[in-house]
Amino acid sequence: MTQYFVFNFNEAYNCMQFRKLSLFMRILSFLLLFISFSVFADTQFLVITDIHFDKAISHPSSESDAGVLLLDSAMKKLTELSKNVDFIITLGDFPGHTFFNSVKRQENISTVFHSLFLANIYSKPFFYIAGNNDSLSGNYQAFQSKKGSPLSLAKDWQGSCLHCTELMIDDSSMQEYGYYSTYVMKDNKDIILIALNSVLFAKLPFYIPKPPHQNENAIHQLQWFEEQIKNHTGKQLLIAMHIPPGLNNHDHPLWEKAYVKKFIQILDTYSSHFTEVTLLTAHTHMDEIRKIVTGSNLGIYAFSTPSISRIHANNAAMKVFTLNANYQITNYRTYYAEEDEKWENLHYDAINPNKGIFPCRGQTLASCLNNLEVEEVCNHLDREHFYSAKSKKSGYQVCKKTFLVEEH
Repeated sequence: MTQYFVFNFNEAYNCMQFRKLSLFMRILSFLLLFISFSVFADTQFLVITDIHFDKAISHPSSESDAGVLLLDSAMKKLTELSKNVDFIITLGDFPGHTFFNSVKRQENISTVFHSLFLANIYSKPFFYIAGNNDSLSGNYQAFQSKKGSPLSLAKDWQGSCLHCTELMIDDSSMQEYGYYSTYVMKDNKDIILIALNSVLFAKLPFYIPKPPHQNENAIHQLQWFEEQIKNHTGKQLLIAMHIPPGLNNHDHPLWEKAYVKKFIQILDTYSSHFTEVTLLTAHTHMDEIRKIVTGSNLGIYAFSTPSISRIHANNAAMKVFTLNANYQITNYRTYYAEEDEKWENLHYDAINPNKGIFPCRGQTLASCLNNLEVEEVCNHLDREHFYSAKSKKSGYQVCKKTFLVEEH
């Protein structure tokens, strides 16, 4: 039987239209995916701290403060990492540990402020938090004194920050006491940064004189802090400070007991205003995590960034934190250097299938830690020398002493 092929113009037309529609839909899907990725791409920020620069150090050792070589290499690493972050925080302690010459102290502080300014070539918002070594009057002394304040040496900065003109919420106490509140990104009010001067809360040994009016100023700061957290809402509250609450590696409290109690009570009362509350700390020079124990048992964690100074036998290090689309922290990556002269691509992650400290996947960092017992958390932190940023010269394992921060 002879078969005839009949060309159906309607079917052909419909087929062509379908193909065009399919191509259009594929292009549209790609564009939507690209747009959604751009809008909801992870937010990242960089933390650098405890530089302790001393320009007199010409022959650095593995247990010394930062000389010119380490400062220069650290600034190059900061520039490299800052390209892909949204903002930067430095948690203070700029000068070396030789405090006897106030002129040299001021020169070292000024050098660090200027070096950070120059390293920020991508003009990212950059925030400074006061350290206990930064007062011009001496260790643990008043932020503003007869000799001036650290900010008087930050000639390139706008007070405690760079590129922050439209971000500040309350800087009324910035110049005199060193604390303030701010947004961290333009046109974004989901993340709030509260910068505290926790030097005011410090429990000092008998041989260090207390700064004038320490108790009065500490109480005033706590009242101010309560007003800030009470009157704001958001997705991520970052509370940055130099000295963390809790114990040091010798079992000595870092804060006065009354201030710890009030601080935790404020968190317990108002932390529900935010999806997540995170503390960013320094001072110990080590890679630590602390859990703030509140009455509601919320997972409020303090993440410490290791120092640039290697005076405690740690490796020099800095951290990049990653936040998800809901602005919750999902990871931090610690970049470290084993030599003063250069930073290779040495790093480890809090959560990563290959190099992670903790065996979690698809969780926020806080939820990961909430699902682990204290002993489990500490066992993970104490292995592979994470505490000292991978330095094998520091044998401390102090997590079980320092992890929990409680009122009493």
